[in-house]
Amino acid sequence: PISVGRRAPRTSFDTSVALIKWVWTLLDLGFDVEDVKRLSSYCEFFGLLPKGSSQFIHEVASAVDKARALNLSEELLVLSIYGAAKASGVTAELGDITDIVFNALRKMMVRPELPPFRGG
Repeated sequence: PISVGRRAPRTSFDTSVALIKWVWTLLDLGFDVEDVKRLSSYCEFFGLLPKGSSQFIHEVASAVDKARALNLSEELLVLSIYGAAKASGVTAELGDITDIVFNALRKMMVRPELPPFRGG
């Protein structure tokens, strides 16, 4: 387990989004949350992911799995994480956010059963 006082490595918002997309894709392919944990541990062991990151990837895999069960889109989940990034001072390029927003809007037009955005 990761110690409480340990600082997470600084990363870009784009890297965080890429990890969520990877987890989402694995779940789409039929893997479950425990499979994601095993694959991320493997990647961590061989240096493909930062040391200690598989624990956090496992945790986000559970959240991604729940978002999928709630019929939320990948983009809505990423936008909610953008809120946390913004609150903590992590900067994201406008292009990173623009593509996500437009993809979310396109999906909302195609899938009207998605929950509407609430102003705030």
